[in-house]
This record gives sequence, C-alpha cells and structure tokens, in this order.
Amino acid sequence: MIRVRPISLKELPLILAEAVSFVEDSKHVPVDPMVFFQTWTKFIQTGIGTVFIMESPQDRPGVFRGGLGAVRMPDPNTGELTATEIFWHVKPEHRGHGLYLFKHFEKWARETGCTKVTVVHMADSMPDKLRRLYHRYGYRELETHYTKEIA
Repeated sequence: MIRVRPISLKELPLILAEAVSFVEDSKHVPVDPMVFFQTWTKFIQTGIGTVFIMESPQDRPGVFRGGLGAVRMPDPNTGELTATEIFWHVKPEHRGHGLYLFKHFEKWARETGCTKVTVVHMADSMPDKLRRLYHRYGYRELETHYTKEIA
C-alpha cells in the first residue's frame, strides 16, 4: 500500500537526499542543500508551501519513495489562487507509482482553495513522457522557459 502525506518540519532534512537525486536526474537544476532547507522551512512555516512524500509501510522510517514540493499563492496577473509544483521526484524503482504524488498535489490544491494548478516540464527529464501525461490530465502548454548563466 502506497501512502502520500505532507512531511513535518523535523523530517525536512531527510528529503535533502531527494533533492540531490533530482539534480542527478536533471543536470540543469542545481540544488544548494542549505538554501533548499531554509526555503522549504519558510514555505512550510508560513503555509505557502508543502512537501508531500510517498512511502509504504514496509519502508524503513525516513526512507521515501519520492517527493513533490508545491507552493500556493495568488497569480500575480489575475489574483487566482494557484498551486505550483516546484519539484517532483520519484526514485527510478518506484516510478510506476509517481501518480500518487501528482494526484495528491491536485487534491491539495483543490482543498486549499486553488482555482488553478501549474506544473513543471523539464527539458531533460522525461520530456515526452511528461508531456503526454500532462495532456492526458487536461493540462495545456503555456510557455517554455530558457535560462542562461551570466555570472
């Protein structure tokens, strides 16, 4: 049986391994563990964001199969309360169960009053598979983001 639940603040350090795994899957998303920890601590404390983890009763405590971090805030252009997926990572051996996290994210968005959700589509992390998944669940492409290092 798969269970999805929000993490507590004391569990936040445990998901740093998920953040590192996400970087390993996508070379375009660097993660500074201290910044990650501080940012998500603020998000969780203020109610702006949450991190859901996916686990099973047979897993050791503190070992997660995957995680999804999301924030909710008014859209700066329309004011609509919008839930935005910031990261979604499932360990390769559990990728067939990643939809549990995705569906839980949408449920959380509805239950917290959001009228819109947005998701990330990484160019280097299963782009075709995710495009098909998002379309199948009623999402439409809005824009493509580009990035450039200028330092």
